[in-house]
Parts: sequence; structure tokens; C-alpha cells
Amino acid sequence: KKVIQTSFPESISNIKIEKLSNIRLFLWGQKDIDLFENLGVNKHNKIVKLIKVGSWQGSYYKNFENKFKISRDLLFISQLNKSFFNSEREEHKIIYQNTISSLKLLISYAYENNLSLAYFCRCSCENDEEEVELINSIPKRGIRFELIKHKNIFGVWEETFKSEIILSNYSTVAHDAMVFQKKTVLMPLYSKNIFEWFSLNSKFKDDKDFWKWTLYDDNINNFSEIMD
Repeated sequence: KKVIQTSFPESISNIKIEKLSNIRLFLWGQKDIDLFENLGVNKHNKIVKLIKVGSWQGSYYKNFENKFKISRDLLFISQLNKSFFNSEREEHKIIYQNTISSLKLLISYAYENNLSLAYFCRCSCENDEEEVELINSIPKRGIRFELIKHKNIFGVWEETFKSEIILSNYSTVAHDAMVFQKKTVLMPLYSKNIFEWFSLNSKFKDDKDFWKWTLYDDNINNFSEIMD
């Protein structure tokens, strides 16, 4: 019953059960396993089996890909949560600024290359006033731009399938897009010291080593080089 009531790894790590040997946790990837083990899962015994299964959402929605045709060039998937706008936490402030910087880079690149760009909101429709206001306040330089509201869970997958290149600061959908063989650019910018996707136990030294289309700053020349 204790296992059923919690899924937090630190709580699981403190459970002492000697008779059970069939507890399985299905996780997204090796990085998740690293985090669980670092928190202490299995420090008392080895009854918890950590299993990598990838993204269940991505695996499911992949079945719908053929229903959509490419209709735009660039899609930026936001991670700008409503709670970040008035937060005093440093990581939230960085994500807020990264979103603005990323969009400005994309607008500049789209302008120079005559490309269409869409921004997919992170906040749901009932909570997106601040996000919509922020994005609308950024000059678009006359490019073909679309702000897409987050109406339901399928929306982000539909827009992903309809876009040529997927970009995001750290959305897991962007990582699913890699598996879909979509052209994908990761833009952690100045979140490098907050979020890392590669496994610490892997052969990679950082995310860019893992995925070379990763941008660690807001330099337009570096961004253009990655996009080109």
C-alpha cells in the first residue's frame, strides 16, 4: 500500500520490503534512472526495477503522423509556465528570459529567410493571458507568424507533425520529435546549468555533444549556423 500511495523516488527509496521482488517503475530514459538512483532508490534493497520505455505519449501519437501534411517552416514549443511570470526563483527567471530571447532569434531568422513561424503556448487557454500578452508584445517584423493556443493535449502533437523544424528550450516533445525524425533544435540558452538531458553515465560530455543542434547562447550567428 505504501508503494501505491506514492511515486516519488525519495519515498520509494525509504520503503523496506523483503518479500516483494516485482516492483517496476517505467521511466522515460537513462537520465531518469540516474536521477532516481541518485535520490536513493534501492539503497535498502534491490526490489525496485527501473525500466526505460521512452515516451508513451510520443509512441501513441506517432500513429497519427500520416494524417497531417507539412504546412509551416518553424514551430517553437514553449515551456513558459504561468507560475514563472511572478516567480522569484532564479531558474524561472532564466526560462522567462530564454523564451523571449529564443523567439527574437527565430523571428530574425524567419525574416531573413522568408520562413513561417508558430509559437505553441505552454499555458492552457484559461491561464494563458500573460503568456499571450508577452508574445504579442514582441515585434514580428512582418513575418508569417501564428500564436497557437494550448487547447488540448493532442494540439502540440498535431502542430509538431505539421511543422518542418521543431524548436524548444527544453520540452520533452522536442525530444520525441527527434525520434519522429523531425529536424529538431534544442535551445536551452542560459539554462545549461539548470537542465541537462544527456545521461551523466553516458559517453557524452554535455547536451551539445549528445545533440549537435543545441544552442547555448542567444548569438544570432551561432543560431543561424545551427539552422543552416
